[in-house]
Amino acid sequence: MRFQTVRDILDFVRGFHQRAAQLFSAAADEAQRDKARWMLEWLAQHERRFSEALATFEQSPANAPLLQEWLQYAPDLERLPLQLPRLPAQLSADDAAALALAFDDYLVRLYKAVLDTCESREICDLFRMLLDQERAEERSVARSLSQLQDF
Repeated sequence: MRFQTVRDILDFVRGFHQRAAQLFSAAADEAQRDKARWMLEWLAQHERRFSEALATFEQSPANAPLLQEWLQYAPDLERLPLQLPRLPAQLSADDAAALALAFDDYLVRLYKAVLDTCESREICDLFRMLLDQERAEERSVARSLSQLQDF
């Protein structure tokens, strides 16, 4: 799939976060260990917040011109596969973190692909900010897992 506008990419990313939230929420419902359930619930909530923040950004009239910008060299998702770790049916807290980091890694690669080809400063600034947020998310997941291990 090739993107055409900034909105196309953000719609894809927002949907990605929504699907990740649903996956983590469903896995939390099935989790047998408290640590895993807490981690999965935290991840689901975190993904929902990202999705909601993107929706708010997209709905703001001030952002309409940027969202309509065309990307001449949009990333090709077929060349950017999602690489998931092998996971058991029942996820542990470590499994949940590994899955979250795989999702974050995918988005980091997507944002870098946009940054490698973006032509306008505004588009580059937006995707640089999103990239920074994903990298912060990776640190947050690692920190949360470390804190959870202390329980």
